[in-house]
Formats: sequence, C-alpha cells, structure tokens
Amino acid sequence: MGMVLLTHAAPSVQDRGFTLIELLVTVLVAAVILTIGVPSLVAFVQNNALAGAVNQFTSTLNYARSEAVKRDAAVCICPSANGTTCGANWAQGWIVYPEATSTASCDTVQTSIQTGSALPGSGMTLTSDAASPKIGYRPDGSLVANTSITFKLCDARGAKYARSLQISSGGRTLIAATPGYMVDNITHLTCP
Repeated sequence: MGMVLLTHAAPSVQDRGFTLIELLVTVLVAAVILTIGVPSLVAFVQNNALAGAVNQFTSTLNYARSEAVKRDAAVCICPSANGTTCGANWAQGWIVYPEATSTASCDTVQTSIQTGSALPGSGMTLTSDAASPKIGYRPDGSLVANTSITFKLCDARGAKYARSLQISSGGRTLIAATPGYMVDNITHLTCP
C-alpha cells in the first residue's frame, strides 16, 4: 500500500481575516465601553451647558456694572425675549440699557447696549428672588435695590445640579462653588 502525504499549504490572501469569535469579542468590548462612556459624556455636556450659562449671565451682570461706572449713570438689565423690551422670563434672554432718567427706576428702554440670547436647552430656567425683574446699577457700581439678589439656574435634572449666583448690594457678583447649593455653600437649592 502506498502512503498518502498530506501537506498544509500556506494560507492565501483570501483566507486571512477575523474569526467569528474575534469579531464577537470586539463588539462586546465596544458595547461595554459605550455603556460606561455615553452617560458620562451626556452628564459632562449638561454640566458644561449650565456652567456656560452661569458664566454668560455673570459676564453680562459685570458688564452692566462696569458700564454704570464708566458712564457715571445708572445702567439696567432686565429679562427680554425680543431684545428690545423688558419681559419676565430670564431664560429667554436679557438686555442691558442705560437708564433714561436720573431716578434709576429702569422703567424705559430707549436703546440697548448689550443683549443676551436665550439659555441653551429647552429645560433650563433662570429665576431671581428680586421683587422686580429689572436690576439697576448706580454710577458707583452698587445695586439700586440696596439688597442682594440671588439667581438660580436649573435644568431638567433638578436641584442637585443647579447653579446659584448672588449680586451683593454693593454690586459684586458671586457664583456658588458647589452645584446644588446657594452661594453660602450650606443652603441646598430648590428648582421650580
């Protein structure tokens, strides 16, 4: 009887590739990474949107105060949806304007010197504890109201992630260091 020799030929270019098991392991690893990473990324984006909105509003408040000092006249800021008249909802935007009279009542918007756009995201709210939605700065940079004003910025996630800022009666703006707390870092925030 004759012997049959079996030879193993080198794989051709067409035979190279991934096995089914290698492909399934790769897909499984990618799924685990996405499951862990996507929620963290979403929270990161939401936190940055809140921080950006607080910084934008604080910048506007500081601008209004500096304009009052520079012009040696009262400068006001109020919520505005259209950029020309005062409204009631800070989340829709705001305008900065020089006071037309010497009373610093902030009643009339003749010309705006800066406008702020609506807050990003549909679930954001910006509320104030002030009796009037209009904020006036005197020529010395202090508030016309003679009392501090606190603002809360909330999103759909609620008070745990909310941000707070406070304007002192002297006109200085302070931002809470910890989300979910007032500027004093003791009092918990509540959202509407």
